[in-house]
Amino acid sequence: MAGGTSPVCCAVLILAVGWIAGPLSSVTATYCAYYDPDQRTHDYTYEDDVDSYGEPISQDKVLADNKTMKCSQDKDICFALWEATLGGDEIKILKQGCWNHPGKEHACGQPECFTRGPSPPSMNKTKFCCCKGNMCNDNVTDLYVPQVTHAPPYPTPAYAHHSTYKEETTIIVMTVVCSTAIIISAVYFLIRVWHEV
Repeated sequence: MAGGTSPVCCAVLILAVGWIAGPLSSVTATYCAYYDPDQRTHDYTYEDDVDSYGEPISQDKVLADNKTMKCSQDKDICFALWEATLGGDEIKILKQGCWNHPGKEHACGQPECFTRGPSPPSMNKTKFCCCKGNMCNDNVTDLYVPQVTHAPPYPTPAYAHHSTYKEETTIIVMTVVCSTAIIISAVYFLIRVWHEV
């Protein structure tokens, strides 16, 4: 078989390409609820962000409804950032979209978007959740219930009687009158004894 390629080589090549491309083509994209009040344009695509070599950093795409984002293959996790209103009855979404969780997989592996703990002090009242699955960040839930701590009652003094100024004044006046009466009586008896001698 000089000068030609064998049909076996072509078949092996086709099978190899099919075997490699098969799993890649079966990868489905993740769709997340999207909200970003700071977006640049209605049809903003994150493909515009390029690295120093001119390669796209990410290929997340905001769909035409401007409420859904198609995540790139390296981002299969959805996130939501929100805060509770002053009364705590309503939730105000601050940002939603696709996310690549750099740490532990189990932290964002659940199919629902909810928090279980308090907000860190640096985030004030802002809450964050992440989840895995299409549009899983559309509904967010705060499962954290703060423990109510009761302040200890004020300690009571050993004597619970609080005197008023009126009582204190009466005691002082009575002490002065009694002391004066005792002194006058003592002086009277001393003078009487002195005159009898």
